[in-house]
Amino acid sequence: MDLKTKQTHKTIMTTIYQTTVDVMPKCFPDIYLASKDTDMQNLQQEMIDNGWEPEETDGVIQFTHNAYKNKIYPCHTYTTLTGEKLMLPISSQLDDPKGLACDIQPIASGYSTIVNNEWVSYWDTRKGKRREKYYKYLDAREKKKEEILEEQKKTAVIPNIF
Repeated sequence: MDLKTKQTHKTIMTTIYQTTVDVMPKCFPDIYLASKDTDMQNLQQEMIDNGWEPEETDGVIQFTHNAYKNKIYPCHTYTTLTGEKLMLPISSQLDDPKGLACDIQPIASGYSTIVNNEWVSYWDTRKGKRREKYYKYLDAREKKKEEILEEQKKTAVIPNIF
């Protein structure tokens, strides 16, 4: 190949790769982000149902609640895939004893999630439900053990004639 052909071949290859990256269509939406959007919309609806009131002062949106008089809570804005903006009141769990706001909790290095501050019983969690089943299993096992011991006592009382 001469120098001119190599340059033309190189130019064609770069333009092909540049255009395909820019024009590559997406077949399926990102399911993780779509489900996160749904979770955030549900969380915003919970905050509205809990009675949070947004207030705008000097272009800054903050939240107030009747249960916490004279307190102003910051607003976290989440943008969905469709461009809809969702606003959530943010408060640490220590500053929110009634569990009405949201909190940002770290999950892993550099990642975080927004969770509701409402109190969750241990027995309503997956771990608690499994522990409850384990306790039922232990009770049934103890009952079976007592039945077996009673049967052994009955057989020990009857003398063996043969």
